[in-house]
Amino acid sequence: MKDKFNTQANLTFHSDRSELLATSLTLVALEEREDKSLVCELEVSVDYASYQKVRQDALFNLLADQILVASDGLLEERDVIMGLRLKPHLVKDLNDLTSAEAIAHHLTQLTPPHFLLSTESWLATEFMQVEPLPPGIDASSQLRMGYQTLWAKPERLQPPNPFPIPMKAVVLDVLQSDELEYEEVNDNVLRLKFQGQNGTWVCVIGVDEENHHCVVYSTFPTPIPLNWRSACATLLAKQNYELTLGNFEMDLEDGDLRFRTALSVGAIALLLAYFKSF
Repeated sequence: MKDKFNTQANLTFHSDRSELLATSLTLVALEEREDKSLVCELEVSVDYASYQKVRQDALFNLLADQILVASDGLLEERDVIMGLRLKPHLVKDLNDLTSAEAIAHHLTQLTPPHFLLSTESWLATEFMQVEPLPPGIDASSQLRMGYQTLWAKPERLQPPNPFPIPMKAVVLDVLQSDELEYEEVNDNVLRLKFQGQNGTWVCVIGVDEENHHCVVYSTFPTPIPLNWRSACATLLAKQNYELTLGNFEMDLEDGDLRFRTALSVGAIALLLAYFKSF
């Protein structure tokens, strides 16, 4: 069952670069599907220049592979009606709002940078323009022309898995291709020795598949003597200040010294090139 509420209200979104996008909210729809999940959708109107910015900046998760048309056919002199769908994992934040009208009222009371007004929280499902009606057609009717994106398809509510290959498999591929000997401490930790111009040190690699983190520790072979630790801590603080990636760490209790490099892969898979680069 779908509950719809027609309105005419200003609604301002913000991008991840804190840029504002002014729109006119015209419709809110709330639908409960057979599996009891809720879908919240909006229709907002923008001028053609704002629509172009949405396309160019890939706002509302409008990635290139979501667009099915090479040429949109929309006209510069007309406003564009955008269909937006709230990301599924955010719908739970509307649990106290049981109607489309209540959601419309709630959204129009918010101001940026609220997460429900973030362009990253919504999926662009369609872009339409109102066409003039042919003679003899009821004036209360409306003819729209435009296009849909792949987000309009229900199966696209859950994006494809961006991590098709486990991070540990990528790490092992790199180590094996470089013919490096290693031992598996446990399912998530690998340890190996490196030989450099100035000595040998132990390297520990940890992967967190659930949170998509990969960390590499390079450990100094001997503990820092107690009487050197204060001076060493000062030196490391100076070195860390200049570093862009990674940092030195020292345990003041036992003198353990290491260098840490970490990578949070976020919404991309850990590829060989990424791992080798750090």
